[in-house]
Amino acid sequence: MTEQEYEFELHLPDKSDFDEKDINQLFEAGADDAMLSLQDGHVHITFARRAESLLKAVISAIEDFRKSGVDGTIRRVNNCSLVTKAEIARRIGISRQQISNYVHGLQGPGDFPSPDCYLGEGQPLYLWCEVAWWLEQHQFVNNFSAFDEIDLAIINAHLA
Repeated sequence: MTEQEYEFELHLPDKSDFDEKDINQLFEAGADDAMLSLQDGHVHITFARRAESLLKAVISAIEDFRKSGVDGTIRRVNNCSLVTKAEIARRIGISRQQISNYVHGLQGPGDFPSPDCYLGEGQPLYLWCEVAWWLEQHQFVNNFSAFDEIDLAIINAHLA
């Protein structure tokens, strides 16, 4: 299995700030692919990690965080990356035209998730977690990366 890059966030709701010491500790523990940020008054650590699977990427990031000694408890992992229609099609193994048909309500039940933002005029970006949920709810997928979503649900249940 070849490695690819996975983007995800670790949420630390009990930590409301960070400093250079935290950044250095993470870096020294192997999390040189991490970026700390404050969102809604809580610390989030965003990773762009190369691994053979999302599960392996997340587990190694959690291990690096725990090794670092940074105060805080990981309560949740979020894999809500932005994707294009082409990326959605690639992830689930169907054509871009089929995705466009879902987006424009030409096929399927309608109510496809709205774009989260735009890369440029006419280039919508969607939240993968919303799209994956929609595809799953309407049974338009057969064993795509739903396994990643299941793995994350198990990890999040364990963290909770």
